[in-house]
Amino acid sequence: MNKSQRDFVTDTDEKCEGIILDALKKKYPTHKFIGEEETAKAGALPDLTDEPTWFCDPLDGTTNFVHGFPFVCVSIGLTLKKQPVLGKPGLS
Repeated sequence: MNKSQRDFVTDTDEKCEGIILDALKKKYPTHKFIGEEETAKAGALPDLTDEPTWFCDPLDGTTNFVHGFPFVCVSIGLTLKKQPVLGKPGLS
């Protein structure tokens, strides 16, 4: 991936994450939020607490996205008391 592609992907990731987290924060103002892009900028994972915490990877499948393959998704999860309750693979 060249620099212009990387900049485009980063910009797209950040914009999408902002839209998603802003919507969640409006609906759940007392919850915590961990976004992939915010975490990458901070350079460290925030502490996971017992509080309801949302996780967001706004562009899961970056390589496919860059190459124009339609196999990408937004990954969102929620933990309560450090246990995944939404977005957990195999959760029914």
